[in-house]
Amino acid sequence: MVKAKLITYRDFSDSWGFFTKIACKAIQIWTRSKYFHTELYIQGVRITSDTRYGVIFKRTGIKWDYVKKYADVKTIILSEDNAKKVLEFAKTQENKKYDWRGIWFSQFLPLNKQDKNKWFCNEIVGESLKHGNVKEITKKSNQYNPGSFQKLF
Repeated sequence: MVKAKLITYRDFSDSWGFFTKIACKAIQIWTRSKYFHTELYIQGVRITSDTRYGVIFKRTGIKWDYVKKYADVKTIILSEDNAKKVLEFAKTQENKKYDWRGIWFSQFLPLNKQDKNKWFCNEIVGESLKHGNVKEITKKSNQYNPGSFQKLF
């Protein structure tokens, strides 16, 4: 069995820029949640998407002191085979651009629109988990926000 960590950020560091903090606060207000960003950490790999880099698939250590200060963490148990499927799918999406269309037209406006070749954080995490046969993922990946992920697990 493999333990994947779903990390949802609720607070931001003082070192973050002014406009980043405004964007995070807007997501919290709009989604009626205390959370604004989602990442998946599995077998030493960080999976997410952000506005600067797009999809991030990076083998890295996590600064758990930082995470505990600014985020909440849930554990998702996967079989070895399903963990492999999560990682294989996410790897194929590495460096794809951020999905501005999806964030605006599925999160801020409930039109369920997205760009199939771009990802925002919840989309790439949700779609990766869906490829890993995680039964809690029942909707299209663009219909999740960080708060809804926290409620699922």
